[in-house]
Amino acid sequence: MNLYELILDSAEKHPEKMAVIESERRISYEELVAEIQDLARELKSFGVKEKDKIGILLPNSSFYIAVSYAIWANNASIVPISVDLSEKEIHFIIQSIDLDAVISYKPILLKDEDFCKADDFFHHSYFYYSYEGAATRHKHDDVNMAFLRFTSGTTSASKGVVLCHETVLERITAANKALKIGVKDNIIWMLSMAHHFTVSIVLYLTNGATITLCKNHLAKAVLETTNRERGTIIYTTPFHLKMLSEDISNQGLPSVRLVISTAMALSQNVAKNFYKRFSIPLTQAYGIIEIGLPCINFDDPINKLDSVGKVLPDYKIKFVDPNNPDELNSESGEIYVKGPGTLDAYYIPWTPRRVIMKDGWFATGDLGRFDEDGSLHITGRKKDLINIAGMKFFPDEVESVLDKYEIVEESYVYPVFHESLGEVLNAKVVLNKKSFNDEIVIHDLYDYCKKNFVAYKVPRKIEIVDKLPKTFSGKLKRHYRTYSEGNLTSDFV
Repeated sequence: MNLYELILDSAEKHPEKMAVIESERRISYEELVAEIQDLARELKSFGVKEKDKIGILLPNSSFYIAVSYAIWANNASIVPISVDLSEKEIHFIIQSIDLDAVISYKPILLKDEDFCKADDFFHHSYFYYSYEGAATRHKHDDVNMAFLRFTSGTTSASKGVVLCHETVLERITAANKALKIGVKDNIIWMLSMAHHFTVSIVLYLTNGATITLCKNHLAKAVLETTNRERGTIIYTTPFHLKMLSEDISNQGLPSVRLVISTAMALSQNVAKNFYKRFSIPLTQAYGIIEIGLPCINFDDPINKLDSVGKVLPDYKIKFVDPNNPDELNSESGEIYVKGPGTLDAYYIPWTPRRVIMKDGWFATGDLGRFDEDGSLHITGRKKDLINIAGMKFFPDEVESVLDKYEIVEESYVYPVFHESLGEVLNAKVVLNKKSFNDEIVIHDLYDYCKKNFVAYKVPRKIEIVDKLPKTFSGKLKRHYRTYSEGNLTSDFV
């Protein structure tokens, strides 16, 4: 099967229904499919073929949606690339995956011997395609790949999650048993399409809903758009929800039936203030790129602010002792999930599902517990993964680059709690020679970071120290993080 077939089905059932609203532009399902088919023909004329991997470096837009489905219509797969990434990070994804083509909103510098730029692509975008033979590895003809997204940015630890068309369909079918999204729904969209697409955009369009794109994400614009278009669902991050909760206008959200918080831990203060402001409870969801959406707090979002809810009917959760994977715990431990729509493989190195998941269980790396009613609470993380406003990466992605700075001997980065973003990044560095002026060195390090990292990976604070905390074997001591009343606490272990 192919996900392109699902939007054809929606257009056949609801041809005149609005599929996407983007500022003044209103696009029906019939019109969206026509644009998709035009783009699909254009891509084919540019040489896009079955099994190709096409990078999408575009901002949120109806064009992003149409391009994605047009790629699927050619039986190729999409590789989302965030517009927030630095040039180095963009090049890492392009080179490590051996992309066959890239569709970009801006010019990008690629090696002339590998890629050629074709002009006059739709919507003033740029189309780069690889020369014959430049992208031949990792075709994996036995996999009906739809989607390939990196789990982190610029390190050998980056894996790339592979999702097939059948997997995405399983995922959205399971999720919508709880969400119950249909033709009467209008979703107010504020998330990055590069990070959220399968159990969101695809689910909405498969079920005949409308997607409304906000022209900006400030509270005033979101409220005006939601009320003008009679939005029914807001699906966004605590960062945006905090801004909405602080709005001092008299605008309410009378048409909204559901507000879902995702991507990062929801502060209880944000949840309480939002409910006080709009009389709508915030519903936390537990989303995992490898798994989908196994939990949503529908049962008691008002009294259980720190819960991601009960396990959805198609999923199972068990707890394992984080220090002994063979030891099961009945009430708490590392969260393992089993259910439909799990990833088909990691891309680098290619690791199929049967190897990743022993007996069908996926180890999330998150720590959690069930309460007396069977609702899941996330209590911390086993892994070193850092999560800033839903943007997730590993500390060594930053440390490996900091360590290349000419006077840095070694570095250590770690998260600290932030009310709006969940976490922000701090850094400690040891210099390989005495500094005459620490302030100048720190200033230069900030400039170096800004040139090499996307903004959220730039440390908020850089501290020069004599030595870093290490174990007896010489390994860095990482922070162990737990959540308490919505706050992150960190201690060396």
